[in-house]
Amino acid sequence: MSYLQILRRWTTRPGFSYLMLFLLQLKLVWDIWKYRDLTSGDTSSYFIMSNLWFKNFTVNIVWSPLYTAFYGQLLHLSTNAYTVTILHRLIIVFTLAMLVLALMRRLLPPGIAWLIAAWWVILPINFDALYEVHLFAVIPILVAFLIILSTARSWARGGALAILSASSILVRNELTVATGILAVICLLWEIRLRKVIKVEHGSPPNVQAYLIGYGGPMLLAGLVVFFFYSRSVIQFPELPAASAPKHTLNMCQVYAFGYQQRHPEWTKSPWTECYDLMKIDFGASLLSLPEMIKRNPQAVLDHFLWNIGLTPNGLQVLLFNSTSGTINPDYAPVHLRSPIALVLSIVILSIIAVGLVLLYRDRRSWWAMWLQSRAIGWMAMLAVVAVAFIIIPMQRPRPSYLFTVGIFLMALTGMSIFAIVQRWPVFERLSNWMPLVMIALVLIIPSYYAAADRVQPRRLHNLYQRLAPFEQLIANRQTVFLVSQFAGELPNYIVHDDAQLPSHTLDYGIFSNRLANTPLETILDRQGVNLFYIDNNLWSIIETNPLDQPFLNSPDSVGWQHIALQKTGDRWMLLQKKLSLYEDSVALRQQNANPDIGPISSLQVLYNNNALPDDGLFVGHGWYTLETFAGDTFRWVNNDAELVVTSPTGQRNQLRMSLESGPGLAGQPFELRVLDETGQIVARTNVQGRQTVSIVLPIIAGQPAIFRLHVESGGRPTPNDSRTLNFRVFKLDWANQ
Repeated sequence: MSYLQILRRWTTRPGFSYLMLFLLQLKLVWDIWKYRDLTSGDTSSYFIMSNLWFKNFTVNIVWSPLYTAFYGQLLHLSTNAYTVTILHRLIIVFTLAMLVLALMRRLLPPGIAWLIAAWWVILPINFDALYEVHLFAVIPILVAFLIILSTARSWARGGALAILSASSILVRNELTVATGILAVICLLWEIRLRKVIKVEHGSPPNVQAYLIGYGGPMLLAGLVVFFFYSRSVIQFPELPAASAPKHTLNMCQVYAFGYQQRHPEWTKSPWTECYDLMKIDFGASLLSLPEMIKRNPQAVLDHFLWNIGLTPNGLQVLLFNSTSGTINPDYAPVHLRSPIALVLSIVILSIIAVGLVLLYRDRRSWWAMWLQSRAIGWMAMLAVVAVAFIIIPMQRPRPSYLFTVGIFLMALTGMSIFAIVQRWPVFERLSNWMPLVMIALVLIIPSYYAAADRVQPRRLHNLYQRLAPFEQLIANRQTVFLVSQFAGELPNYIVHDDAQLPSHTLDYGIFSNRLANTPLETILDRQGVNLFYIDNNLWSIIETNPLDQPFLNSPDSVGWQHIALQKTGDRWMLLQKKLSLYEDSVALRQQNANPDIGPISSLQVLYNNNALPDDGLFVGHGWYTLETFAGDTFRWVNNDAELVVTSPTGQRNQLRMSLESGPGLAGQPFELRVLDETGQIVARTNVQGRQTVSIVLPIIAGQPAIFRLHVESGGRPTPNDSRTLNFRVFKLDWANQ
């Protein structure tokens, strides 16, 4: 046996092919953990939803629940957002590489299959895509293709149909179209097969075979969907209303993005400022596509035609990572005006054209020899590719939306190469060198992320790592957070519960229209900011402004306090506005145990929701720690213990307390005075022994308050206790709740 024959045998061995492709992918993504930034945009929203699965095994059925469950499962390995996000990207990328190779080996000879899979692997769009969810969505599709190609039995077709139908709910809704097309294909296939079997065997398959082949997989898919629905935080009847913004907001944004490309004079953000444009063109800010067509069909037609015109550009980026066109078909930057993309397009089109001609000329031979057993797989691929005819005009030919189209075109190219190689044996002899080609590619292809021209500052990653330790401050519904950039993404990655996200997160854009004589703290107050991150760039600006120097050098003097400070190198600081207890849920949790002597309903909202409840009643400063003795739970007071009232509605103002005189008052009756924040007496009552008293407080709706419990006498020492124990309180609540 010659060396060439030995090499060729290596090519046909699956293990060697998969290993070489794995190593090639590994080489390309090596050092991703050193150089790639934390994913911005949509991934941050999926991350915070993944915490639902991590904490409670729940999902939001509207937003790719299978993906968020996978993402959330990895949080059991680490809760660091960067670690988990990079890890889940790598798992998806390597899974896709192996699945693409498996699919190509089903459709093509081993050597050509590996080359086509390598083509997929080396394209950055397939491992460095903007959002991981689009890559993840390809996995169940490829699994469906592999199942339908695995055997000629009906269960394989039923299994593929079931996977696509489940994926249309759990991953990408547009797969509903592919599911419908594949269902028709399977129906026609079964009718044809039934006739063939009847001719060959005298009787067609019985109904039971179809029930098992299709009904079983569909039932299993239904059970999976039902499981995720049962774990969803959104269910009927709220589901339609919760689902609507997913479509209407998307249409607002994609229409504005295309409009901006057609009309560069419109300079607003298509992501955050599309609403005004929609009102101008359609009369409302959020509309479904049918509503848009009804209100302004010409505007929608212009949108469609523009997107369709970008299709060649999108396909070039999909297949070659660049385009010879001048307009970006994606949202992320792409390489435009690329002569290489033009040359490669001509080459691939030529290969496909020649290959299809050769296949057509010898169609009977090819059908019998190769295509007949694989035809259903090609048709399944076409069913999914058909979705692109809806996506492209509606959205745009964005490569991330067309991954399955790319896989189909690559497979078609591979099939065309196969037809050409079979026609001219000289090409077939080159396949003997495939193992060397595999090894050479692994050695020659450089790491994508370590290339000098791609190394960029990891701004979101660095900001996340710097501020993640302050999650407790950021995870507060009363927080208005001002940060340098990534205002939309940063809280999603830092806060692990969407119920505890800051009420608002702003960026430095609020300073864009700052008047020269306006102090910094005034701007912050106008925006309601109470947590402020200052980076080195802003620090350099404000330290040169005499108006801002008091804030920078002595924040305490203007009502702010340092939380963190780095004065050397890459300078930064984190400042928090000094809050009253009735504004600060974090401080209140530090003051109040759970349970405590205050109303349990107030404590539940404070602890479970990290929020300040309406008509909340809490202990503030001036109390000794909660203790239990002889079956009673209570807090001792020396003097001036604070009562904190949060978010008063005006409906509750009658305080009820169970209290008792202590050693500091020699156990004698005493007068209890209630003082407001200015020290004025607002109520008083006499206490004799252990007694429950009711006191009307001057509470005004919408004005939280702090009151102090004060006694004029007392102060006697307590035997065997260093504390001054004038009185103790067993319970606090509202008499009129």
